[in-house]
Amino acid sequence: MLKMTHLRRTVAAIATLAAASATAGGATAAENEWRMHMVISDTREEAKYVKEFVDEVNERSNGDLEITLYPSASLGIKDVDLIRILPPGNAVQAALIAPGYMARDVPELAYTIAFGSVPTRAKLVELYPLLHEIYGGIYARYDTVLLGFVSNQLSTVEVFCKEPINTLEELRSKKLRVSDKFSVDLWAKLGVSAQIIGQYDLYVAMSTGVVDCAQHLIGMSLDISLHEVAPYAAYITPYNVPPWGIVASKRAFDKLKPETQAMLFEVGEKIGLESAEPFLSGSHNDAISAEAIAAGVKVVEPFSEADQKAYRDAALEIWEAKMRSLGESATANYEKIHAMAH
Repeated sequence: MLKMTHLRRTVAAIATLAAASATAGGATAAENEWRMHMVISDTREEAKYVKEFVDEVNERSNGDLEITLYPSASLGIKDVDLIRILPPGNAVQAALIAPGYMARDVPELAYTIAFGSVPTRAKLVELYPLLHEIYGGIYARYDTVLLGFVSNQLSTVEVFCKEPINTLEELRSKKLRVSDKFSVDLWAKLGVSAQIIGQYDLYVAMSTGVVDCAQHLIGMSLDISLHEVAPYAAYITPYNVPPWGIVASKRAFDKLKPETQAMLFEVGEKIGLESAEPFLSGSHNDAISAEAIAAGVKVVEPFSEADQKAYRDAALEIWEAKMRSLGESATANYEKIHAMAH
């Protein structure tokens, strides 16, 4: 069982930030009708926790707040633009935000936890209170309020190839797809040529020979039928990425009654606890990976311990350099997280 005291400290951290900026006084029900953006589809496992958050808030708000959830980016908003769109509280008043999408506008947020930088799921969850403090402070600078976390439910990363490949040496002669610049730099340090290709462009890129392999998650491979063009998958690293944030416009938040504001944090804490449990156990990741294998993914032996260590070492080196390059605040955050995680 997850030690609840670790996550309960998170609420105190963001409640302090919010209380310092919140204004008292209610508003009419019409003024407190929120639209909430969610880039993932409502069929994703993580979406059920967001829907639970919305449903409970609506039930407990006593008419002060009504949230409508818009999944699959159905409002036409891109995640990379959220830190520009959310603060005014016009187009949307709340959003589920993946820190990694903020690299363009808030790199400190995107790289606070870098891909491959935390060794285990348990260690990542132990970091949640500190992450609440750090992320809450960053969001506050952009006139937004962090209400809670939703843990990603996938926990392993594989290298998918057209043929069975599970060594760095073999991979150095291949063209590899990744999803972000950090991974491009990481693989370059390992002598592997990588390029960024969007998930939904990957099938065609693999089919036409643009790339031979892809860093991807077995739990998401069925979404794009990746096994049809690259059926062989070898484990390379844990997928210990930071949890997504449930974030609100401060301007919209400030219109709520104090009891509604407090309730938002309470429900945010509850959802954080509930979503962290299956992430820790890996139960959903195991179940959806089994589905992928049944559909045709051919799992080969994992990359060797030496190769996995080389990957981790490269990730840690690039993470440190990136955070230190972002200034004193990011450097201090890096040092706190590194000390706890390693």
